[in-house]
Amino acid sequence: YSVSAEQAGPVLRAMELAGYDAIAAGDQDVYFSGFREALGGGKLPIIASNLAWKAGITGPAGMADKTAVLGGVKVRILSYISPDTFSLYPESFIAKLEFKGLKDALKDGKNADFLILLYHAAPEETAKIAEEFKEFDLIIGGHSQDALGKPSKAGNALIVHSGGNLERAGRLVLRFDAAKKLSSHTYELVSLTNDIPDDP
Repeated sequence: YSVSAEQAGPVLRAMELAGYDAIAAGDQDVYFSGFREALGGGKLPIIASNLAWKAGITGPAGMADKTAVLGGVKVRILSYISPDTFSLYPESFIAKLEFKGLKDALKDGKNADFLILLYHAAPEETAKIAEEFKEFDLIIGGHSQDALGKPSKAGNALIVHSGGNLERAGRLVLRFDAAKKLSSHTYELVSLTNDIPDDP
């Protein structure tokens, strides 16, 4: 899990160029020694709703959430990283981290027309979270290498996973009615192969 600044530099630059609206902090991201410096640059919209550094360590682990109005629909994005994803990391590093539950992240309620969770944990836990927290409308899973060919449903949420190793990208198109409620969606997994033209 040890990554040098030289190795991480091109990856972080590629993430900047990709123009992400929101990125969930993952375990390997947080463990990278240059994570706080990369976050401090303000170029990556990293969200860490339930993760913080313990007292005495300067700098946040990421934004608490992100809200945007898209086509008249207020969308709020949270992230959740399970403490279990750090089970194989050095205890000296884990001792620097502080985790909150999703109840804390949702203490002010949904506060949006459409609530998205970027979920960094084992896939079998995703449905449990959706059933427990019915405020979520969409859960985008990470950490796992598993891909879902079509969205699953649990609680009130659609659940999608595009898999790992940058082999696929998920494309989910959401359509809303006049009451700002989700009316339909389309979804596809796009294989990222070498025959895709490079971005000039």
